[in-house]
Amino acid sequence: MNNYKVKIILCTFNGQEFLEEQLNSLLKQTYDNFSLDIYDDCSNDNTISIIKTFIKKYPKINARLFFRKKNIGYYKNFMNALLTKNLNSELILLCDQDDVWLPNKIQRVIDKYTNSALPFIYFSTRSIADKNLRIKKILPKKNYPTSFFHLFFQNIAGGNTIAINKILLKKLRMFRYLTSFTVHDWQIISIALTIKDCILYFDLTPTILYRQHSAAAIGVDYNFIRKIYLVFSLKYKKDITMRLNFFILNYENLSPDQLKFIKKIKYYRNKSFFQRLINIRDISFCKYRYDFSKRILWYFFILIGLF
Repeated sequence: MNNYKVKIILCTFNGQEFLEEQLNSLLKQTYDNFSLDIYDDCSNDNTISIIKTFIKKYPKINARLFFRKKNIGYYKNFMNALLTKNLNSELILLCDQDDVWLPNKIQRVIDKYTNSALPFIYFSTRSIADKNLRIKKILPKKNYPTSFFHLFFQNIAGGNTIAINKILLKKLRMFRYLTSFTVHDWQIISIALTIKDCILYFDLTPTILYRQHSAAAIGVDYNFIRKIYLVFSLKYKKDITMRLNFFILNYENLSPDQLKFIKKIKYYRNKSFFQRLINIRDISFCKYRYDFSKRILWYFFILIGLF
């Protein structure tokens, strides 16, 4: 039976309302060969007190607390944690402060980790729950494609389910400007898909209760009006620009087809409305949206310059 050393990275910021419940779910894991590194992003509530009490009460967990000198946001907090020099465990799992892990979460990663000689990334579906952990639905709904081209437009790898091995971490660190993307989970899975022979395992069994609440830094429960607002406020356009620029700056790590794909999108976005309309067949990259109705919307958004 494999007994790989696992490192859990938990990032916190003003998480006093739900943090204790998440920490308790780590105690209930059926796989116990793990340690916990907690990176706090300048919390000013009772988060630090909760963490210190937990560390003192459960010394066998081997938990450590690190303090950021200034608030840098959840994305950079996670990415900087992954860049820590002494992070050398066989497997690294990312953890949010407000969810609840199901007892077999770590064990499911271990069971799918069958080849430690190659880069490896794991992620799973999630049980979407309300503030009181009442399950509402499971996402993603089905086994979507996981190519670089699909994932560039529509991320399905929730960071709170991601696990990577130390080989993938080493290759990830070879990329430059690692804090100039949009969100850490999208960046990690996108990079993984550029790496030759990387093993990707998409687990269709939920491993966490993904809590949705008003104070969350990010969530999946945006309604249609909210999504339309994000498009017309140019939030999505800004995010796509950041993703494009990141990969262009790391062009040497892409395959010829991946680089061609990135350049085509960037070139098409710089055209005028009439040029885009005349060359509408060039928007072939829209086919990588999973849902037909979303693909139609993307054609419209691209034509009017909101992409």
